[in-house]
Amino acid sequence: MNAIKTAAMLIAAGFCALGAQDTVKASAFGFHPEDATAALQKAIDSGARKIIVDNTGKDWITRPLFLRSNQEIIFEDGVTLRAKKGEFKGVNDSLINLNNISNVVIRGEGAVTLAMNKKDYDNPALYRFSEWRHTISIRGAANIKISGLTLKSSGGDGIYVARGKNLSYSKNITVDNVTSEDHYRQGISLISVEDMLIRNSKFIRTGGTAPQCGIDFEPNRPEERFVNVVIDNCDFSENASAGIMFHIPGLKENSTPVSVTVRNSKINSNQCGVIVTTKEVKGEIRFENCLIENNHGIPFLLNGQNEKGLKIVLKDTVCRNLKYELPSIVLAGESADIGNIMLDNVKVIAPSSVPIEFNGMTGYGITSLSGTLLYGKDRNSLKKFDLAKFVAANAPKPSERAVSGRTRKMEFAKLVPAAGKTVTAGEKIRIRRSFRFLQCFSSPGDHPLRFTGYRIGKGKYRLQGTVRDRNGALYDRFSTDKTDFTYHLKVKGGGGIFLIEINPGGHCVSLHPTGSGQALLTEGNVNLFGGKGYRYYFTVPADAEYAAVEVAATTAEPVDVQILNAEGKIVKEIRKVKSAQYIKVPRGKSAKDEIWSLRFPWAREDYAFRICAPSLPLAATAPENLLMEK
Repeated sequence: MNAIKTAAMLIAAGFCALGAQDTVKASAFGFHPEDATAALQKAIDSGARKIIVDNTGKDWITRPLFLRSNQEIIFEDGVTLRAKKGEFKGVNDSLINLNNISNVVIRGEGAVTLAMNKKDYDNPALYRFSEWRHTISIRGAANIKISGLTLKSSGGDGIYVARGKNLSYSKNITVDNVTSEDHYRQGISLISVEDMLIRNSKFIRTGGTAPQCGIDFEPNRPEERFVNVVIDNCDFSENASAGIMFHIPGLKENSTPVSVTVRNSKINSNQCGVIVTTKEVKGEIRFENCLIENNHGIPFLLNGQNEKGLKIVLKDTVCRNLKYELPSIVLAGESADIGNIMLDNVKVIAPSSVPIEFNGMTGYGITSLSGTLLYGKDRNSLKKFDLAKFVAANAPKPSERAVSGRTRKMEFAKLVPAAGKTVTAGEKIRIRRSFRFLQCFSSPGDHPLRFTGYRIGKGKYRLQGTVRDRNGALYDRFSTDKTDFTYHLKVKGGGGIFLIEINPGGHCVSLHPTGSGQALLTEGNVNLFGGKGYRYYFTVPADAEYAAVEVAATTAEPVDVQILNAEGKIVKEIRKVKSAQYIKVPRGKSAKDEIWSLRFPWAREDYAFRICAPSLPLAATAPENLLMEK
């Protein structure tokens, strides 16, 4: 017995001594070829400053791993760290987690791969839907260096960098010589970070669920930030959406100013090249000596920027795509003038005779755009584009803008069906992304609401619904993965009007009329997808001197618009709307409310509309289905 006790003490002492060493090999903690999680996590927890993940000749198969501060993790040449199949069931389960820690180095020596099981995670029979099963998740961490790795096939992002428990950003992060490939959502997502360097790396072949970009800057809260972020000598190629995306409307005027530089980098063969969507935040985004080449859609899109917000600089940058026949640089404004844009020795090499285009809301324009822009069909025939003339042609016209308060307020309690029946119409109209509609049921009972979904792109289809009563109180929720789905609304009491919100993500859904009154709520844009002949009816009040609508075409996807009066006569028609237009049609006063309509005879793909004051913000696929004020 004493011998056994002595042996046990010696073994325990040996492990304590091993853990106290400055350098340890992970296999010394009991490598197991079917599940090496315990050995690797013990090595991480040992207190050693340097952990060597040694080449055992077999993959290191693990469940999620959690690193500690003040460590260096070294993967030997030939090592593959692989996510264990059948695990990672949690929607936030990531392979390597750096949560609220500091002073960590993760580096590979030679050919090192960190791989997950993307196809499994996308199978609803095996996994609950998630877009957050990342390869490396960095949350609220500081002084982190990652180098010499290939990251493959995660169920989210190759690398995710965000706020943590105690800090609203991660700080001093370096990513060097990393290939991030075939991820489900992004090659790398930056949510909130200060002092970040990404260099000599590739972010390629992302596809699965939106946004599907090489890199995506997308904050969740105004207090988050992008400060001193530098991207140098990187490749963003063959991604299902943009090579580089900035989606930062969430940062406000009082947020920390943005400072991001992308230089010496290639954005190649993506669906789109670069998309910058912003609004109020100040600061600067710079592109220097970059090549934006052979992308399928718009090479460079600036959306929502305004003259008081971000400064956008393109310097010594080339947009080259000999198969793209539309403008290569598109400036898309919203309800603000855009400006503070510099094109410094920018070259556009493409077939189009128009290298740059402005798409803005009616009455808004460009206030400042300077620099030098050269364009032509090849490098030997470049000529200078007249930026001053372009700015003058797109100057702001305040007198043509919509008056403030474009949406008329209404009270649900005052709404009644226009007719005592609901007409089947518009069942093939496809609405994209989230929308809200009002549904009236005049009697209690089980009332079916049918939806037909349409999957767009590679992302998983999922419809989520929220039901509220006429007072705005939550009544019910529902969700489904089925594209043909009937929800049964159980109406109590005497019935009434319900507000229903539908969110199919980036996909589409058709709404089948039912009940005794059904109308889309158009206080915000209603996004439509494709088709021709879509038609919506709306009410023009008796005392209204005009009817007004707003139509917004997605960039490079024009739409034809017609407004028809109560007699069905076309009173306004605009072909090939390319931007957001406020359309106002004068009308003499009428003795009664009239039902007009908005028709889209042709559309390339995506567009949106809203019904503006003095009309109620309601639209229906048949005049009988409208809700009106009593």
